[in-house]
Amino acid sequence: MERLLGSHRVAVDSKGRVIIPAAFRKILFPEPGRSGTLTLGYEHCIALYPPDRWEEEESLIHRLPFTSTNVRRIARMMGYHAKPCVLDAQGRIVLSKDLREYAKIDREALVLGVFQHIEIFNPEIYEAYHSGSDMTFERAAEELARLHEKSRPDEIR
Repeated sequence: MERLLGSHRVAVDSKGRVIIPAAFRKILFPEPGRSGTLTLGYEHCIALYPPDRWEEEESLIHRLPFTSTNVRRIARMMGYHAKPCVLDAQGRIVLSKDLREYAKIDREALVLGVFQHIEIFNPEIYEAYHSGSDMTFERAAEELARLHEKSRPDEIR
């Protein structure tokens, strides 16, 4: 699968439409008429998944025990806010009012490629998140390595 990488600042029009950068379009919308899925993202962003990646997210949640309060909560929140989206002729999608309010997006948005999906942020919120953390790139990489090591089967370690 091709990766979604980079960031782009885009305008949000009065109808809540944003242009999806051309580099992202062919990955997010691989076939005409097939829709991506918009839903809640982490740190108050909007997540946009291509069709196959959304199916993986759904499958992951469905494999977890629905008896868990947190599983039910995340499934309900993601499902409630999930909306199919298609590109218009100008390469735009519509961000629903509830998702724009959640992400506090008004006139401008920051579109980030996050490997297999994109995240759409209010640029000010993203900057505050990015600069306000005491987590350095190096510390985050160390934590990622620890998580990776824990996820490996014992016979490989």
